[in-house]
Amino acid sequence: METYIVIIYVDKDTKIKVGSLGDVVFSKGYYLYIGSGGVNTLKRISRHYRIGKKAKWHIDYLTNFYPAIESYVIKNKDIDEYTLSLYMAENGFKYIKGFGSTDKKSPSHLFYFESRRELEKALEILSHKMQLIKVNSIIDLI
Repeated sequence: METYIVIIYVDKDTKIKVGSLGDVVFSKGYYLYIGSGGVNTLKRISRHYRIGKKAKWHIDYLTNFYPAIESYVIKNKDIDEYTLSLYMAENGFKYIKGFGSTDKKSPSHLFYFESRRELEKALEILSHKMQLIKVNSIIDLI
């Protein structure tokens, strides 16, 4: 399984019904979502850039309104989505409780940053720890 990160920007406070979570309020700001895609990681990432898809996962409800704006693949095979989610939660990053983690192994797979500057600091920390590789364009996703 290859772990990835997608970044989403929400341009205003928004309430969205998110499957089993019900109504979730997303504050204006940046969101970092952690997922995994197996052999089809780039295909899975590309899904987050599309609106109008059938909602299958929690993240689909959000990205149908606010599609991904950038994405990263984590090349360190020792880092899975649960390890990364736990690391972020345990290190004080704000998160949406239960989002994308219905298996309860981690408190959330969706983390919130009020500003781009906060997000950039987090990405810098993560890139030092786990070999983040930016997916540079939609061409990378095909």
